[in-house]
Amino acid sequence: MKVLACYSLKGGVGKTTTSVCLAHISATLGFRTLLFDLDTQGSATWLLRTKRSSGNGLTKAARGISKGEKKARSQIVGSDYDNLDLLPYGIETIGLDLQLSNMKRPEQGASRILGLAEGDYDLVVVDLPPSAGNLAQSVLKESDRVIFVMTPSMLSIHALVEAKDRIPTVAKQKTSVLFTMVQERRKTDLAAIGLVESDGNHVLSTRIVKSTLFDRMQEKRAPIALSAPNSKASHDYHALFEEVSKMLDLDKLR
Repeated sequence: MKVLACYSLKGGVGKTTTSVCLAHISATLGFRTLLFDLDTQGSATWLLRTKRSSGNGLTKAARGISKGEKKARSQIVGSDYDNLDLLPYGIETIGLDLQLSNMKRPEQGASRILGLAEGDYDLVVVDLPPSAGNLAQSVLKESDRVIFVMTPSMLSIHALVEAKDRIPTVAKQKTSVLFTMVQERRKTDLAAIGLVESDGNHVLSTRIVKSTLFDRMQEKRAPIALSAPNSKASHDYHALFEEVSKMLDLDKLR
């Protein structure tokens, strides 16, 4: 099993869209995929047409309590798509950060949570909250790869710098930067991308274009590969998955 975390310290950059699209593409290619919605906004849960859970057992699971683990596993639901399951956002998700902060080893709690998927899935995609709290830091540490999602803007660059300063995992080699909402003919966008590359960050070769089709994705509550299957936006996400899957050696899990 591989764990891919989608993260940003700044909201509104396409992090959840990326999580949902990658999880969906993974499932369509035959990988047993679980999308883990740990963002307290619950947007991934909403996009997959699923209701939030009233209590998902995650806080107890993080502490290693078997009843909590059983409860959390029972909250995993199927989606409208073959091979794609979801552990939806629940009311406990809000308190999970505090729960981990009270543990001597927060990363152990994160490992237990991610371990809920062990044996049943090839890929776990985690949609993390845009924060630098214990939840985000611990899951990032326990993930196999991290995608730091950002737009080609100075505010996003500032968020990347802050994340690298505050979260050691973001500064390590297993983190790759994904640029979204890119206008390829806009000089300021290209300059921002160049600035991030020149600062020693690993920048993914795939870029996600700015497109109104992502609004359609929200309207239809369907991944871009279904809401606009022949679009450049859909092609971009397929290319992104191919790039990331090679980093994770996913083909070895077939």
